[in-house]
Amino acid sequence: MLAVGLQGSPRKGGNNNHTLGLFLNRLKHRGFQTETLPIPQMKFAFCIGCGSCEKSGWCIFEDDYALKIAPLIRRAEVIVMASPVYFYGPSGQLKSAMDRGQMFWSRKYRLKLSDPGKKRRRGYILSSAATHGDDLFTAFVLNSRYFFDAIDATYAGALTFRGAEGKGALAERSDTEKRVHAAADLAAGPLFPPKHHLLFVCKDGAVKSRIAWAVAMSLSPSTTWVSHAGTEPAPQLKARCDAWMERRKTDIRYIPVFALQETLETFSPTLTVDMDGSLNDNPALTADITWDLPSAPPENDDEALALIRQVETRVRKLLPTL
Repeated sequence: MLAVGLQGSPRKGGNNNHTLGLFLNRLKHRGFQTETLPIPQMKFAFCIGCGSCEKSGWCIFEDDYALKIAPLIRRAEVIVMASPVYFYGPSGQLKSAMDRGQMFWSRKYRLKLSDPGKKRRRGYILSSAATHGDDLFTAFVLNSRYFFDAIDATYAGALTFRGAEGKGALAERSDTEKRVHAAADLAAGPLFPPKHHLLFVCKDGAVKSRIAWAVAMSLSPSTTWVSHAGTEPAPQLKARCDAWMERRKTDIRYIPVFALQETLETFSPTLTVDMDGSLNDNPALTADITWDLPSAPPENDDEALALIRQVETRVRKLLPTL
């Protein structure tokens, strides 16, 4: 499970850095892998409204947003955005990052692609302001709710602080840590307690295991944590599999190919499915279930469609037995 924090404050070591750190550390102690994206320090272009993503599903800019921010957003189960209030809105840097979410909006609403992780992804807001106005956080909440909708995240709430003047103001408050930990527990609540850690393994790690991951993520309850891996990763097959799945309106474009050892560093399976015998004589892991799917990737679209159907059928039969 992955929790990603979008740090929107341009001031290092400030109040929102403090609360975001508390939030992510709480989830880390509960078993999450965590990543922080320092948005003001990252290099990416503004959305220019060109409309290219509405046709291709891709942004024309190859920058930190496309290569670093977007992939983590798509993989995350929890996304938390932290920002101070500037003129009754989030920081300009964070708002620019939200604007680039138009690409996700296009994939969802124009191309009608379904994100396998949408049922369990959660979005949360942390914000602080020096003053006490009634509507201080209204614009940030509205911006965020629409952004979360575009990235297929359920809005889980906001924790806001008024009267936080200057660096260290929130660190000095006796109730800050307790409130942030409660917010983190609320944001991740539907994902706990995990009942199963389900791992799909195949040889190439690009086709069968990613398809199985997508099916399981869509159909299993959020307390079933799912991952995937390959014993001999073949990332060159990823684009072909992405295209096959998009023809079935399933969006796995941003789901990477993981080597088995890489997955095991952050995921401890309670049930491992060897999809094609790739774990035979592999000392790293023993399979609990072994399927007999072909180890070679499909050679054409017809073979790919048949394989996808096979994987879907087997995953559908497996999940009710867990």
